[in-house]
Amino acid sequence: MDRKPFLSAQGISKSFGNTKVLTKVDFSIPQGNLFALLGGSGSGKTTILRILAGFTSPNTGTIHLEDRDITLLPPHARSMAMVFQNFALWPHMTVFENIAYGLHLKKHSSADIKKKVMETLALVRLTETASHYPQTLSGGQQQRVALARALAVEPRVLLMDEPLSNLDPGLREGIRREIRELQQTLGITTIYVTHDRKEAISLADTVALLDTGAIVETGTPFSLYQTPKTITAARFFGELNEISGTVSAQNKPYTEINSSLGNFSVTTYKDLSKGEKVIIGFRPDSLEPTGTKNIITGTIKAIEYQGESLRLSLSCGDLSLIASLPGNVLSSYKQGERIQMGIKTENILLFQETL
Repeated sequence: MDRKPFLSAQGISKSFGNTKVLTKVDFSIPQGNLFALLGGSGSGKTTILRILAGFTSPNTGTIHLEDRDITLLPPHARSMAMVFQNFALWPHMTVFENIAYGLHLKKHSSADIKKKVMETLALVRLTETASHYPQTLSGGQQQRVALARALAVEPRVLLMDEPLSNLDPGLREGIRREIRELQQTLGITTIYVTHDRKEAISLADTVALLDTGAIVETGTPFSLYQTPKTITAARFFGELNEISGTVSAQNKPYTEINSSLGNFSVTTYKDLSKGEKVIIGFRPDSLEPTGTKNIITGTIKAIEYQGESLRLSLSCGDLSLIASLPGNVLSSYKQGERIQMGIKTENILLFQETL
C-alpha cells in the first residue's frame, strides 16, 4: 500500500470570536488509513472534521487531498462524505430514497441509482429495509443506513463524527466491528472523531490525541498505550500509577531514579541530568508478584474481583497504587496483607516533571 500522505492539514487554526478552538494543527494521513481524532469535549476534534468537510473555514492553514489544495473548495467539490452523530436521515423518505439522494444530486441515471443503492445496502446487510422509513428501524440500523448513504456517492474520504455515541452500549461493539471490517474491505481513507479511547484503540490505524485545540501526540494505538511520549497521552490512554522521583544517574540505556518508595532502574533514551525531577509511570498490569526488579512494598487496602481480572488497591507510604492481576489468583490475597511486587524496567514510563 502507498504510504505517502493522501490527506494532510498544515497549520490549521480556528477561532470563534475571542475563543481559540484550534491552534496550528498538523497531520497527514496515508491512503486507506483509519485515522481517529480523539479528545474530550471542547478539544476541537469536531471542528477539525467540519473544516475538512468544508462546512467551516480555518483562519489559517491549508488542506491538501493528494497534491490538490482543497482549503477553499465547497463541500460538494471535495470528494468527501460525512456520517453524522445523529444519523441525519430524512424521516419522510424511505431508506432507498435517503441513500439515493446524493446520487440524484450527482445526476446519475435511475438505473445506476437503483443498482448503486442496492449494492450499498447489501454492504451494510440491510437490503430488506429498502422500502422502510428510518423511524421504523433500530438505532443500529439507522446508523448503518447513514453509513450506506455516505458510501453510495463513492467518496475518496469518509468522515465520521462520533457515529456510535447515540447507540446503546450493547450495540456499539457490534457496529464498531462492522465499521472496521467495511473500511478495510473498501480500503477507504477514514477520519473518525470520538471521545472514547477504547473505541479509538480498537478501530484506528492511527490516533491523534487532541487537548485544548492542539494535537498532543500522534501514533498507533499500541505505541500510544505502551510507549507514549507525553504524560498527557499516558494518562488518557489508560490508568497510570505515578511516582515522583529524582534522577540519580544515567548510563544509557538505563536511568536510575530515587523516590520515596525506593530506587528504580528505568530503560530510557531521554537525555536527563542528575538531580532532574521526573515522574515514573506504569500501568496496573505491569506490577508482577514474582518480579525481582524495581520492588514496591505496600498494604492491600481493597480487593475488587472483576472476573477475568483482580484489582488490588495498595497503600505504599503516602501513595495509593493499583495492581491488576489475573482473576484466578483471588484466593492468594487478603485485605490488610502486606505484599511486594516488582516492575520490569522496560514497562516503566519516564516523564520530565513540569511545573
